[in-house]
Amino acid sequence: MDARIREALRYLGYGDNACDEATRALVDSCFEELAVANKAHTYAIFELDLDEDAPEGERVTLQGGVQIKSRSLRRHLDGCRKAAVLGATLGSAVDYMLLRYGKTDVRRQVVLHACAAAQIEAYCDEIEAQIRAEAASEGLHTVSRFSPGYGDWGIEYQPMLLRLIQAEKRIGLTAT
Repeated sequence: MDARIREALRYLGYGDNACDEATRALVDSCFEELAVANKAHTYAIFELDLDEDAPEGERVTLQGGVQIKSRSLRRHLDGCRKAAVLGATLGSAVDYMLLRYGKTDVRRQVVLHACAAAQIEAYCDEIEAQIRAEAASEGLHTVSRFSPGYGDWGIEYQPMLLRLIQAEKRIGLTAT
């Protein structure tokens, strides 16, 4: 089974359990619909300051003075000198499809959302591999992705990070 399909089924709550034929057909159909996706991404690499003197070592400062308060992020980046900030999207056509199905076919909307999540994660994996290769060419090692919403890193940082990498201007990506 394709990794994206396994991931979509995991998002739908199936875990390692098999789904019925109708659900599998719906998942396949939703992935076919995602052909309208207009994948785009942007990222930038920033120098990093992990403030050891902040209370409980919880502050991360990106080049340019952007400060993030998160113990989880601080621990995750321990030992790092640089950080890549990444924004990626499947495009507005997918958003519109999800809105439309939210009004006409909620079951399909839920499955399409799971498939879209699996597809954007697979796309981010590809970009992450490029970033890892870029880092390796500079003799650097990388840690795994870590996004606002993980641990104690609040999602309220998303708009600031997207502005930092000019995501709206470059790929039309905003936080709503």
